[in-house]
Amino acid sequence: MFRYRNLAFFLLALTPALCSAGAAAQTLIGKAVSAGERIRLDGKLDEPAWRRATPIGELTQVEPREGNPPSEATEVRVLYDSEALYFGILCHARTPGSIVATQLISVL
Repeated sequence: MFRYRNLAFFLLALTPALCSAGAAAQTLIGKAVSAGERIRLDGKLDEPAWRRATPIGELTQVEPREGNPPSEATEVRVLYDSEALYFGILCHARTPGSIVATQLISVL
């Protein structure tokens, strides 16, 4: 179930949508859950804490049709510990091999 290796890419790709004016009007309800264990930053959301975290609200599209339900399901979960806040994002895709990146994101 939790097999995404490119978690950092998904988080960076989602950032512009979360910061856009259209997304700002969307009210999402969510709750950060205490991790209670060490979270490995390996792109796999396989620690039990991720299963305890409830996904944030119902997401909607920003593009191409603002406010519409998403064409593919996406789950955003939030954990925290004494040192960090962790965002786990699961982007479900029926045909992941057909995804084409239109922007290059550089991670330092």
